[in-house]
Amino acid sequence: MRPTRLAPLAAVLASACVAQVGPAGDRRDRDPGDCALEPYSLTLTTEADLRDIPRGCFSLEGDLVIERSTLANLDALKELRDVRGALRIEDNGALTTLAGLADVRVSGELIVEGNPRLADLAGLDGTDELTALTLRSNPALRDLSGLRNLSEVGGDVLVSNNAALASVAGLDKLATIRGDLVVEVNDQLGSLSGLGRLSAVGSVTLERNPRLQSVAGLSSLTTTGRVLITGNAALASLTGLQLTRVTGDLDLENNGLIGLGSLANLGEVGGNFIVSANPSLTGIDGLSTGLVVDGSLRITNNGRLASIYALYLGARATSLVITGNPALSRPRVEHIDLNATHQAAFPTRTITGNGTASTPTVEPHG
Repeated sequence: MRPTRLAPLAAVLASACVAQVGPAGDRRDRDPGDCALEPYSLTLTTEADLRDIPRGCFSLEGDLVIERSTLANLDALKELRDVRGALRIEDNGALTTLAGLADVRVSGELIVEGNPRLADLAGLDGTDELTALTLRSNPALRDLSGLRNLSEVGGDVLVSNNAALASVAGLDKLATIRGDLVVEVNDQLGSLSGLGRLSAVGSVTLERNPRLQSVAGLSSLTTTGRVLITGNAALASLTGLQLTRVTGDLDLENNGLIGLGSLANLGEVGGNFIVSANPSLTGIDGLSTGLVVDGSLRITNNGRLASIYALYLGARATSLVITGNPALSRPRVEHIDLNATHQAAFPTRTITGNGTASTPTVEPHG
């Protein structure tokens, strides 16, 4: 496909690279300013499209789109230094490597999606900032170390449906995501190790990662917007999570959680706090004694939940809903509904459909 011009044809730029390449031919020594800046976007679909690639080192002012191609590698792009627009690599059935890009720097959005044989992201090492990042439906993708220099993403980060991805190691320098972080439906993902520097993100979604056992990789994150952790059957603990403030909803649903340890520092939830349908959850110990929920605190449909002791110790919420917890004894829930201190802490209360047993009794508290 012919290049798509971004400027009038009168804007003719030299196509030769004036920089000298060392004996090893290492492109990392080149200054992008020494290479021709081509004022167009480039789309590669067939082998014939390779004829549109400029000779000598060059940068693209626009996008580079590699989609539905028969290419097995990107060696033809070895002289590409910068993509100032988006890089989209989508639905390439034969593509096994990006190494031909040789440390290209991408400044716009990066989308790598639907490439069934792509195992790693080698070739993107020159990229340190993106406007958005999507890694989706790459069933052979195992290694993110090609993004080892990425430190900031101006928009959303989506890591979704990568069946072989066991960790996000390789994102070790990523400190800021100005949009949302979504990690979902990655069948082999066991931990978030590799996100240890992430200290700023708009919101966090961890959804339906069946082997996810640890969220300790988010240990540098203390404040964020909405947090949704749902459908992670192997996630028994929130150990390592150091949240102090969630400005939106905090939603813990249908995980393997046994307790809510590591939430002792959480002082405020700006929206609703939902603890629902966690079949192994036996208690909510670990919540901060001074927790304030600006919206509704909802504890529902947790089949083994037997203790809500943490709610007796100073937590407050605009409304409290405790329903459908069959192992939670009557004295423990009625205590909140009948005690004047707890009535003030939870002005609106809906407590129904829990256990009917009269024991165990309420735990002693001040």
